[in-house]
Amino acid sequence: AEHGRYLVEGLGHCGACHTSRDLGEQELALHDDTGRRFLSGAVVDHWTAPSLRNNPIKGLDASPEQEWIQFLQTGRSEHLAAFGGMSDVVTHSIRYLDPADVADIVTYLKTLPVRPTALVRSRESDSATQIHHFQTRVPGASEYLDNCVACHRSDGRGYAGVFPALAGNPVLQSERSEALIHIILTGARSSGSAHQPASFTRPGFASRLDDAAIAWLAGFVPASWGNQGPAIQAEQVKAMRAALHLEAPVAARP
Repeated sequence: AEHGRYLVEGLGHCGACHTSRDLGEQELALHDDTGRRFLSGAVVDHWTAPSLRNNPIKGLDASPEQEWIQFLQTGRSEHLAAFGGMSDVVTHSIRYLDPADVADIVTYLKTLPVRPTALVRSRESDSATQIHHFQTRVPGASEYLDNCVACHRSDGRGYAGVFPALAGNPVLQSERSEALIHIILTGARSSGSAHQPASFTRPGFASRLDDAAIAWLAGFVPASWGNQGPAIQAEQVKAMRAALHLEAPVAARP
């Protein structure tokens, strides 16, 4: 665990993205502190860098150690896929590490206790059953059926190593919604590696769906399959679209 700590706190500088910053842009903690702010999650370039602290719902404890090792080495695993800045980190850095170093990093991260936060209330639904039977009574279900179900399936489990699971995905258990809105707007491309050379692209829907439709879709996913993420408002989508300099669909323009 100490070797993993050395790699995370020093050479890996994981806190540069996964630790929140103060008004002066300095990281709130450079090592595991009493407030447990270190690696407790942040927002970088309109992407959510999720908490790396051990948490059975939102953190590393939600998946086996070997799955996290695979994720760091390849950018994908049975349930996860890297996107945003993390995709670059895997492609240009972590995949070149010795496998033993990657294992030490995961071992150390799994020793970090969770930071106490307000729990997000789970909003269970029978969305999988509804979508499977082409029922779209829940807001966002129609958008999911039209745009997402072919890759992520009606049960939200995706396809292992190809299209990540949405059900139980740690990013969707976060109180922050930036990553979800961002990826729906702009899409993402998975990392390729020697272990998994194929790269897969997820299209963006900024030019296809208006702010209200994206808000419905972005609210449907964290409220389905037992996920615990927050509700999404159209104003949040509009703000993200403006921050990313994306135009609205032609039909939605004044």
